Amino acid sequence: LAIVLKEAFFGSPEKSRICMATTGLSDLLDPACRNFLRDKGGKIERDQLVTQIVAEGGQVRGIILRDGSKLQADAYVSALPFFTLKNVLGSLMDLPFFEKIKGLDSSPIFSVSLWFDRPVMDQKFCALLGTHVQWVFNRGTHLALVVSGAREYLGMPDPEFLNLCLKDIHECFPRSKDARLLHHLIQREKNATLSPKVGYSEFRLPQKTPLMNFFLAGDWTDTGYPATIESAVVSGVKAFEAVHAYCA
Repeated sequence: LAIVLKEAFFGSPEKSRICMATTGLSDLLDPACRNFLRDKGGKIERDQLVTQIVAEGGQVRGIILRDGSKLQADAYVSALPFFTLKNVLGSLMDLPFFEKIKGLDSSPIFSVSLWFDRPVMDQKFCALLGTHVQWVFNRGTHLALVVSGAREYLGMPDPEFLNLCLKDIHECFPRSKDARLLHHLIQREKNATLSPKVGYSEFRLPQKTPLMNFFLAGDWTDTGYPATIESAVVSGVKAFEAVHAYCA
């Protein structure tokens, strides 16, 4: 947080600019990225699961896909989450550099959507204290709840977890007690974000790896920022610079 505040308030005016997306991030970024790559002769392959990274002689020689086919390139950038990267690295995980990933852990975030038969709160969004629910976003008769650091609820059945959330809503927004719950949806993202436990920074890997043509990107890598979308962007820029220097 200190780094983010320093950049925003003690950097250039450009760094304190706030932009609000009027659409989802997929709609915002996907067409532009796809068109850019297409114009440069590149392409995006969807639904192609990588099962193995093949390395030999200190560099990556190719990646194996689920259907057994092999893709080869001059340079490779992995933007996989750390917990997925471990699975495709195979024996490369024995290298001291990659072995550090084992020191990282993820933190779960649950999202709960509640549809009532009437509006139950006036505020557009609220942060709650002393409750299980931390954030509530008001979309009229639809409330979107966020529960971060939800590790203690991982094994809790949906009905029990729903009751916990409803109890918080009833206590904080009394009008909801008289409203009828029409529908609900609980989404559990077990590996939602990098867990910022004490000492975790030493396990975040840089963009350059011991494999001369293999580079890393992702919010979990060593960027100097918390594992947020800003960190993901910085990692992408750093990975590009590393690839550009390698290919120059």
